[in-house]
Amino acid sequence: MDQKKIHNLKLIYGIALTFIGLTIFLSALLMGSAIKNHEDVARVINLSGRQRMLSQRITKGVLALAYTKDPKEQKHQLEVLSKSLYDLKAVHLGLQHGDPKLGLPSRDNTLQVKELFVAVEPYHAKIVQALATLLEKSKRETLDHGLLQRTVDVMFANEPAFLSIMEKITFRFDEDAKRRIKLLSHLQNSILAVDLLILFLVFLFIFRPTLKNLEISVGLLRDSEERLRAITDTAGDAIMIMDPQGAISYWNPAAEQMLGYRSEEVMGKNLHELLVPQRYHAEYQAALPNFFHTGSGDAVGKIRSLFAIRKDGQEIAVSHSLSAFLLNGEWHSVGILRDITESLQQQESLKNSEENVRLLLNSAAEAICGIDLDGNSTFANPSFLKMLGYTDLVQVIGKNVHQLTHHSYPDGTPFPVENCCLHRAIHDGLQIHLDSETLWRSDGSCFPVEIWAHPQITNNRLVGAVITFVDITERRKMEATLQQMAHYDILTGLPNRALFSDRVQQALVEAKRDRKCLAIMFIDLDKFKPVNDNYGHAVGDLLLKEVANRIKLPIRESDTVARIGGDEFVVLLKNIKDGQDALVVAEKIRTSLNMPFILNTLSLGISSSIGISVFPEHGPDEVTLCKNADTAMYQAKVSGRDAVRLFA
Repeated sequence: MDQKKIHNLKLIYGIALTFIGLTIFLSALLMGSAIKNHEDVARVINLSGRQRMLSQRITKGVLALAYTKDPKEQKHQLEVLSKSLYDLKAVHLGLQHGDPKLGLPSRDNTLQVKELFVAVEPYHAKIVQALATLLEKSKRETLDHGLLQRTVDVMFANEPAFLSIMEKITFRFDEDAKRRIKLLSHLQNSILAVDLLILFLVFLFIFRPTLKNLEISVGLLRDSEERLRAITDTAGDAIMIMDPQGAISYWNPAAEQMLGYRSEEVMGKNLHELLVPQRYHAEYQAALPNFFHTGSGDAVGKIRSLFAIRKDGQEIAVSHSLSAFLLNGEWHSVGILRDITESLQQQESLKNSEENVRLLLNSAAEAICGIDLDGNSTFANPSFLKMLGYTDLVQVIGKNVHQLTHHSYPDGTPFPVENCCLHRAIHDGLQIHLDSETLWRSDGSCFPVEIWAHPQITNNRLVGAVITFVDITERRKMEATLQQMAHYDILTGLPNRALFSDRVQQALVEAKRDRKCLAIMFIDLDKFKPVNDNYGHAVGDLLLKEVANRIKLPIRESDTVARIGGDEFVVLLKNIKDGQDALVVAEKIRTSLNMPFILNTLSLGISSSIGISVFPEHGPDEVTLCKNADTAMYQAKVSGRDAVRLFA
């Protein structure tokens, strides 16, 4: 090729590139204009939508103001309403005339939009006037509930129409934007067409020498296609491609395994008729024309859960994603299916497990609640509410459990949270068990509980604790009863032999330490057996109760009277001078027991034989003293009964 032809080729090439550059620059300007216009319109549409949101926020705020009695909450709602009113007015003016602060350029709205703004103005004005009046009066005086109710009425009367017209305005803005963008798109497409023509001519006359390189590129593309096929053939998800008529043009091995059809069985067949349950057909037929025309639709670019039919007729749950690509001027689709049957079963199992846990919590007799790291309640079962006197979860959830239930000691003094076992369970991650703790009910009464606290750990992180407790009031009563039965005589209420022995041991320690005397009396009733024989054990029991009462009369509070047998009583006298003091007390007891006993309609007479031993004169320990007192009592009986004897 001579230099002239090369020069001419370069000149043509330069002119073509220059023209292409100019058209690309123009296209970029158009694109920039379209983007700028789209951004402006998007901002206008966003603010139009915001008007609807502000109106709804104002209505919600007015209702909240009407239903709250908390002055702080009322003040907060008034501040929110004031800010929302300001925004509502500013956006309303900006949409009509433009507002640089809101990013709204000066607008030349269409006649339809202007007419809509004229239509919405009365409703807007009433809402603004009512709210402004409420806010102005609320600044100078307390909240006027009559005015507030009128404001609510105005909002309910005008807001539906206001929202409806604003939705039409938003729709008009959107339509205008689409029209403008469509014009720019047509112009840009025209420029693109010219570019393509020039590129074709340049290719035809300049780039033919590059065809060989193009062939190489085609080979590389073929290799890439083979690699892509290898990827799809080994993919774990079912992948299928459909032509514009919905016929299957590709079917990977995973689809064969999942759905049971071999590739040759499905090629060319309509995918939806083959795999889609009948209940989805109407939706598919409705969406098909739009997809063929635009390659878009509700399902494109999204992941949806639905069902597919296997070759054996079984329905399986799948997640479905759909994408579109344009080939030879027609839209084709790529579908990817993943079998989620097992995942749904796991979700159902988890749901059932959660339901079982809920049923367990609701049916548990123990009170159970959860607390977060701040000590606030996250859940509570019905037993928790019942034990603590609450009627609704709202009274508990989000409240500090220590302040609700554990704020004071049993005597009413404050219980610092730092000493609270629940606090330790949360912050130290410890399992806590206390067999006796005091909690407080909502009515201010307290009761004993046995309580457990277990730390709650999620993903190796401490997130709170679960508290369980049971009311042990009845257990305490039972324990007290058992304690009473273990140490006291059931009939007379006097200490029994075990408690008497314990008190003697303590008294001996004190007497040895203080070098004091003490005395032990053994009292045996005379003529008691005939009472039982003649009048029965019921009368005998009444007589024993009266005997116990009479023996206690001359006894000090520091002394002890006990019943150790059928008609046998013992007395411990502490801090006496000598045996003479014990003889005086014993004589009073003997005399008292000689007096007649009036039981119902009966008058009964008995007597007693009393033996006394004194520490340290008659023995150094309990066994010796009791033995000697018993010996002295026997001596009193031998001497004729109705007598007192000091051990000698």
